[in-house]
Amino acid sequence: MGNASRSVDTILPSISGNTSGTSGNGAWYVSQVTVTASASDPPPGSGLASFQAAVDGSWSAYGGPITLNDGNHTVELLATDNAGLENSVGMSFQIDTIAPTTVFTDPTGTTWATGTITLSGVSSDLNLSGAEISYNGGSSWSGLSPDGGGNWSTTWDTHTVSNGSYSVRA
Repeated sequence: MGNASRSVDTILPSISGNTSGTSGNGAWYVSQVTVTASASDPPPGSGLASFQAAVDGSWSAYGGPITLNDGNHTVELLATDNAGLENSVGMSFQIDTIAPTTVFTDPTGTTWATGTITLSGVSSDLNLSGAEISYNGGSSWSGLSPDGGGNWSTTWDTHTVSNGSYSVRA
């Protein structure tokens, strides 16, 4: 008569961690994002066999904090124990650390104007959701509607303002 011993593991490995970065508008971050994580197999588990991470679909062994720069990213974490049980966690990040830019294409520089004039420009950003223009140096702003390339155009009726210098900003 022989004896046999078997161990049973029915508990998934666990994953814990945190993220750090500076939140912007909506779901966007305006700084690098760091993902720090760890995995374990709770007692009386069979022990952790592997802990892997995928950044934008590229898998490797988790080797420490993951730093993400500008762009849209996905991070997936996968813990596997010695019994073959798996637990995974996924998260997405939108990161934009570069300020938007706007350039007037018409008119450029300082110019005299009378009547209704057309102001045109191009605005660019990783996450361009709109643009604004101010006719009074930034005291108040009006929305513009850039096209898919960031180009915009608007008219300004100079008959509605007094003679003088105006700082137009976009």
